[in-house]
Amino acid sequence: MAKKPSDKTVLPGLLLQNPAPVEIDSQGVKNRVQEQTTRIMDIFRRLLPSNYVAQVPGPAYDLNFQAIAERIATFQLSAQEMYADSVYDYTRPEFMYQILGHLVFPDAQTDGYPRLEGDLTFREFLIEMVKLILRGSGADVVQEGIELLTDATVQVFEKAVEARKIEGCAWDWSEQHVFEINVSQDGRTILYFDVGDVDPTADSTEVVLSDWPQNPFTLLDNAKLVIRALKAAHALFEYRHLFKESFENLFEATNTISWSNYYYEDLRRYWYGARAITGTAGETLTDRSLLRDITRDFSSVAPGAWLHILTGPNSSGAFLTDEGYVGHYRVKQVHTFMGGDDSTPRAYTTDGGLSGTATISGVFLTDTSQDWTTAAEGELITILAGPNVGVYRMDQALSPIKIRVSPSIIQIERRMAQSVGGQEYEVMVDRLGVQEPRVVLQEDQSEVFYL
Repeated sequence: MAKKPSDKTVLPGLLLQNPAPVEIDSQGVKNRVQEQTTRIMDIFRRLLPSNYVAQVPGPAYDLNFQAIAERIATFQLSAQEMYADSVYDYTRPEFMYQILGHLVFPDAQTDGYPRLEGDLTFREFLIEMVKLILRGSGADVVQEGIELLTDATVQVFEKAVEARKIEGCAWDWSEQHVFEINVSQDGRTILYFDVGDVDPTADSTEVVLSDWPQNPFTLLDNAKLVIRALKAAHALFEYRHLFKESFENLFEATNTISWSNYYYEDLRRYWYGARAITGTAGETLTDRSLLRDITRDFSSVAPGAWLHILTGPNSSGAFLTDEGYVGHYRVKQVHTFMGGDDSTPRAYTTDGGLSGTATISGVFLTDTSQDWTTAAEGELITILAGPNVGVYRMDQALSPIKIRVSPSIIQIERRMAQSVGGQEYEVMVDRLGVQEPRVVLQEDQSEVFYL
């Protein structure tokens, strides 16, 4: 809300109205022009010799100078109001954007201005923004800037600082320049009944009132502009508007809670699936966000699964000052080829003695002059040129000229520490899978093979 405008005391002849009108056709402007004209004429008459001074207005020289004095008074009044525009408390709405708005939001020509109702409200908002800009670019300044836009509760958290305070926090040191802004306001849903609840013969009505936040999307757009104007260049801000609602006089019952656990649902599921895929030849590629093992097929690995590095510099327990603890990574995506589709025939060889040129589409590799029926499942294919240079694992021959390649590359959400090969790892396949490889020695299983 705008504060009450202060009295205009910059110059004695200023208009009392704040903000003053630009057009000089209001009664207040006319009164000021007449007062200034009268003062100019009084000075004029005192400077004239006595034989030129008439007792009553009427001579031609008096009427001519009266017209001149009115124009001079109008110019003086306009000049004084223009001078008052340089004082932020008196800046008129017509010049607010050029004088004060451009100072606070220099990119407004492309980004726009915050949308606030009322000229005085917007002017007071800009004045407070100037004060905040002069204080610097701290998180508290950003919080106070958003509080200028809303009466809701605004909280700003520095993720790296909060991570040190809360044990087991999902945030870590890698988010040291990330801030989270939470805007929340308690809502009310109230149900009223009139006397009809007591007297059945009386008319009864019910009224439901819901006090939800007003214009949350406008607030979001305004907050983006304020954050950009106040934040430090290296800081990143995440904005959340939390909707709350409470109920009063709506229910008359005791509190109950319904609780369930997914393990009960698990009893109805197939529990003989594999828990994880393991290997000892995991290779972290140069990108450090890709792990490759050409001896494994990762087609059953879903995004969001956990990848655990068990040995080497990328394993659990190693520490990076810029990326936090490593060893446990979320799977982002599973890839078959490094560079994706390639319609240009590229040279290749296989460890089974085949060679030629092939194109790539999806998970398929096609060579119209090759006979893939002689290749064995699991045969290694080395692509020698193009964006997919590397070694891949054959899954199945679909036709004499076309094969399917196994996805053997895992992309993770957070980079590893080093590019290294020969790592022991495990990647989760299904949260319901419980079976692990077990080695049994000296056990006679011949009876299960008898017909």
